[in-house]
Amino acid sequence: MLKNIIFDLGNVLVNVHFDKFKEKILETGVSEETFKTLFYSKELKDQFESGSISNKEFLQIIKNKLGISVPQKKFIEIFSDMFSEIPEMQRFISKIARENKYRLILLSNTNSYHFNYIKRNFPYIKHFNKYALSYKLKMIKPSSLIFDTVIKRYKLKASETLFVDDLEENCAAAGQAGMKTICFKDYKSFKEEFRKIQKII
Repeated sequence: MLKNIIFDLGNVLVNVHFDKFKEKILETGVSEETFKTLFYSKELKDQFESGSISNKEFLQIIKNKLGISVPQKKFIEIFSDMFSEIPEMQRFISKIARENKYRLILLSNTNSYHFNYIKRNFPYIKHFNKYALSYKLKMIKPSSLIFDTVIKRYKLKASETLFVDDLEENCAAAGQAGMKTICFKDYKSFKEEFRKIQKII
């Protein structure tokens, strides 16, 4: 029986518009080459989302590397404003939350700026029972450790749990932990897969 659903956040529950962020940063006079060196590298992203560096340290790196002239508050606003609602998923989450059949858990590689922005601007995120956030857990997907931690912390049975993510490597890691998985491409295919899994579990 399906009892728990774990959802990723970016490009599953909200769209991520990274190009919008890039465009606004380039408008400040930062070169595309400099931007790519910093933000196309996984190193800084992984450090920040795993909690290896603090918000203060992240902002200092940005200031040093980009030589960015915009005020810190403005940068945080630009950095956070890269998301939009996925209406079908908003309705889906709201519906299953009302039905109260499943325990809903959010498992996301994220940072405090992005998560706080999303929570403020997309109220359906508040339907989740628990938030398993990489920067608080000090680990990131697809590490097997993050899945083991979530299973133990929330006393889940992997066989009763569905994991939904847009990245194949994260779905593969969840599958190795014993969960059923859906690799999210679009709402239509997700809904079809979800119906199938409801019948199986």
